[in-house]
Amino acid sequence: MIFIDRSIPVSIAEALKCVRIDIIWLDDYFPANTPDVIWLETAGQKQWIVITRDSYIRKRPNELEMIRQAKVGAFVLAQTQTPTRWEYLQIITCTLDQMEKLFHETPRPFVFGCYRDRTFRRLT
Repeated sequence: MIFIDRSIPVSIAEALKCVRIDIIWLDDYFPANTPDVIWLETAGQKQWIVITRDSYIRKRPNELEMIRQAKVGAFVLAQTQTPTRWEYLQIITCTLDQMEKLFHETPRPFVFGCYRDRTFRRLT
């Protein structure tokens, strides 16, 4: 399953759901305002691929600790400017195969940055 955090617009998750059956947007599974540590724990336990734009997720002590404890595999869309919806779709669709490969080949926990040029860099 591919879990998309609320930091990415719901319209992106809905567009992806049109072509993939394994997409979960945060609000599909959790109540509004669910703390990040809760969904991170679930994502790790269920071995979901996490896609977020929240670059601070790896810097907040509680969230970083949950990433470690739950053995989360996360990808942060690391753009300095907020992408348009079209850019979000381009970035995710052009890199999703590589995200899945990295998720299955890389021991968790990890956080990779995913960049506009379709490259990845390990952040934690």
